[in-house]
Amino acid sequence: MLKEARKQSGVGWDDKRCMIEADTDLWDNLMISYPSIGKFKKKSFPLFDSLGELYDGHTAEGTYSFTSIAQPSQINEDFEDEIEVEEVKESDDLEMMNQVQHDEDDLQILDQMDVAHRKEDVNPSEEVGRTMAGSGNMPQKKPKKEKRKNSGDVIAEALEKYIELKKRQVDGEATYLANEKADATKLHEFSITKCMDVLKKMEDVTRIEKNKAFNVFKDAANRDIFINAADDDKDTAVMWLRSQMSP
Repeated sequence: MLKEARKQSGVGWDDKRCMIEADTDLWDNLMISYPSIGKFKKKSFPLFDSLGELYDGHTAEGTYSFTSIAQPSQINEDFEDEIEVEEVKESDDLEMMNQVQHDEDDLQILDQMDVAHRKEDVNPSEEVGRTMAGSGNMPQKKPKKEKRKNSGDVIAEALEKYIELKKRQVDGEATYLANEKADATKLHEFSITKCMDVLKKMEDVTRIEKNKAFNVFKDAANRDIFINAADDDKDTAVMWLRSQMSP
């Protein structure tokens, strides 16, 4: 139908939009000749060229194949003319019915293929190795359509992000508490009380020196040095402590 319509004088074809181009009068004539063509007045048909390659060169067979009807034996010239007129009329009627049926079938097939063409979602990473039947032409890759997320996917994604955030918070709090505990343990291990307990066990340290030691133990680094020195050698620890006391 579209192919025949394109052959009419004054009818053009927009290759970019895949639509018939014709003025109003021509469209009126086309819709008289092809009643079903009206739907393509404002609707593009991108599969026209591909379908043309499929159908070109094929002839109807079987049910929809109509051949010329054999002429009867001549009886007389008048009777023969009458039969010829009837046969031509019958053949025209059959061809008209066949054309209408063929157009309706084509429209149904074209609609289905057009819908499938619009809905098809091709992955650009896939190799396009298919060919049109009998044409040997490679179909063009179609851009991948972005898949819209439904509400369930959005909620699941939000929950996943929330869980990940809470996990990070818990991990951060655990690390902080572990560091606090380590600091508390170290603080207790090198506290002033701990230093004084060690100092009390040193018999050669006088009371005056013990009083002066309080000022030395106010510094955390001094406490650390004194405890570690006392664990290794108490005499060395006492000598270092006396060197830190003011005269």
